[in-house]
Amino acid sequence: MTFFLYKLAGSLATPPGLIVALLLLCALTACRKPRKPLLGSSLLLLAVFLYLLSAPASSRRLLAPLEDIEPTLPEAGRRAAIVVLAAGVREGAEGERELKPHTLQRLVGAWELARNRNWPIILSGGSLRGGDETLADAMARRLTLWGFKGPLVLEGRSRTTWENLARSAPLLEAEAITDVVVVTHAYHMRRALLSAGKALPGLTLHAWPVGRLADGRTPTALDWLPDAGNLFQSCLALREWLGLMAYRLYL
Repeated sequence: MTFFLYKLAGSLATPPGLIVALLLLCALTACRKPRKPLLGSSLLLLAVFLYLLSAPASSRRLLAPLEDIEPTLPEAGRRAAIVVLAAGVREGAEGERELKPHTLQRLVGAWELARNRNWPIILSGGSLRGGDETLADAMARRLTLWGFKGPLVLEGRSRTTWENLARSAPLLEAEAITDVVVVTHAYHMRRALLSAGKALPGLTLHAWPVGRLADGRTPTALDWLPDAGNLFQSCLALREWLGLMAYRLYL
């Protein structure tokens, strides 16, 4: 109990727990005379919504259905390629650039998959601000630094998941590829496969998800305490659910 109270105090002392507590306090204040029921109920609903988004147990419920995809690989003898979906770079004040953690995780997954196979890796990503280097170039440079010596194919014009895949299609055709292994984060895989099915017709698609965020353990009391990291994960999941809805409507 002492440990739980310690974690509770820490959760309420910093956002988002602090914001939830302040919203609840404002909602209670709105219930005092002169009462403002509309304002009070709105603040209460906002507090509950923010609380649920930031609770680890809730973020798992949003993420788990997205990440429920098992990895698959082509059968032996098939002409396969690996398509890595990038997740951007971080730019420093002095103009230095480094791949964002999500991009690095996806690259590691592709490298582990390709290092014992002779499958080309398709790296896709457009120009970075303030220079001629593309995101695809930056990823290729990192793979080279890691010692990867397999074939790399670069596509340097795309800006979105859809463009990553659509602009990779002619490169895959030029390599006479029959099977494509899509490497991206598990939470992003459903939207990526939906896009790939439209952008790469006629090719057999395989999923290679990396960086799973949700776990299957039974929630404890600590999993209902607000946490900034889980608020971020819930927002990622909501964006993917909305993206899936939009893609199904417009693709």
